[in-house]
Amino acid sequence: MRIACVGSRFECQADMHRLLRERGHDLRSFTNACEALEAIRSESAIDMLITYAHAKPISGLEVCWEARLLAGEDRVLYILFVAPADGHATKIEALDSGADETMDAVFSPEELHAKLRVAERVTCLQRDLVREASTDYLSGADNRRAFFRRLMAACDDGSRGNALSVIYLDVDRFKAINDRYGHDVGDKALRAIATAARELDLPVGRLGGDEFCILLKDCNVSRALEVASSLKRQICNARILAPEGIVGITCSLGVSEFQAGDSADDLLKRADLALYAAKDRGGNCVATTPKNSWMNRRPRLGVSLVRLLSRPSPEIRDRRKQQPASDALIARVCAVIDLLIASGLDEEMAREAMAQRLSLAEIPPPRGQKVRSSWRNCLREQREILRTGEAPKDSIEEYESVVAAIDAIAPHERVRWVLENEIWDRRRTRPGAPRRTLIPTTVSELVPGDRKMRPEAHTRAFEGQIASK
Repeated sequence: MRIACVGSRFECQADMHRLLRERGHDLRSFTNACEALEAIRSESAIDMLITYAHAKPISGLEVCWEARLLAGEDRVLYILFVAPADGHATKIEALDSGADETMDAVFSPEELHAKLRVAERVTCLQRDLVREASTDYLSGADNRRAFFRRLMAACDDGSRGNALSVIYLDVDRFKAINDRYGHDVGDKALRAIATAARELDLPVGRLGGDEFCILLKDCNVSRALEVASSLKRQICNARILAPEGIVGITCSLGVSEFQAGDSADDLLKRADLALYAAKDRGGNCVATTPKNSWMNRRPRLGVSLVRLLSRPSPEIRDRRKQQPASDALIARVCAVIDLLIASGLDEEMAREAMAQRLSLAEIPPPRGQKVRSSWRNCLREQREILRTGEAPKDSIEEYESVVAAIDAIAPHERVRWVLENEIWDRRRTRPGAPRRTLIPTTVSELVPGDRKMRPEAHTRAFEGQIASK
């Protein structure tokens, strides 16, 4: 083991140093506790700390506390605290401060070696646990939790002006590979991608399914595009053995660069949009988010609202699948778009976000087209019709009912509660049945708690609001 030992004088540690070196341990000795902590910070190979209670210039208790903070959650560091035999209270406090074990200042060689054997067993088990908790078992890449921790730290560096880019990729026609050759061949394809990234010394994480992400520190978008092209070639050269013969794979890659004010979700969302652009080109290519993209022009809201918008619930997908959009549904969506604009999003972004949500819910536009651009055009036209008052009476009433229901929600909760309660996708009642208003009869239908609805929400006039938009 590589051990750091800290005490007030080398003479106090002489016996321990001799015993440790006799057993072949790699030892670093310190009389200054601050220097020992700096060594632990800079040398990840140190996996055990032995500190005496009388360390200087800070006490052994403080050394335990600081060392445990430096180690964090993912680093294995075993701490042995040495104190006088009568220091029972100090030993208890040391355990509370982060020490793993305590020992009397006067000890026998057998006791020291036994405690070192315990330390070796514990650190070995902890390393296995850390590795399993941070590694995707199938591909060997970082799992989602570990990768996002890296990404969050990198975004903090990006906020301080350091360049940062990400590459988002997935396998082209991965479902077809699984269906034709079997899931074992699909698993080999996922391992091949992780292997190709590691061969290029790229930090790669598997975010789920066949989606991988690569983090590129100190790398601008131009350099990231070059790296992505090299990775694409590496993956194309991979050959997977299947019962039917050799199977080749390709992938689509989206690249984005960190921008001032970005959150981790913002950075990944732009890379995700670039990945969709690569898919639209037929796959097996690299794309980046255009500079004039709505995602690059959107305001920074502190959270990725678009990420929330783009995930309709499974119930919506099942209920609406292959059902053409009605005029009432479009009116409800337009009301939600107006809510998003009022919440700080520009019009194009709000329209694009809801178009994406409708596409993911597999709701065909009125003209039966299933491309996302047709939804954008449809929503632009319908909002213009609502503004001019030329929409059918039922559509206007539907729009006003949704706006009234939204207005009854506390302003800071409106966006989240509208989306979570799926107010934008309420089904129209059958012909001849009493029309159901979207204004809830009780507050609990829409928002939790005992908050009372404001009566003016039911009678507010919306003509002026529509005309002003």
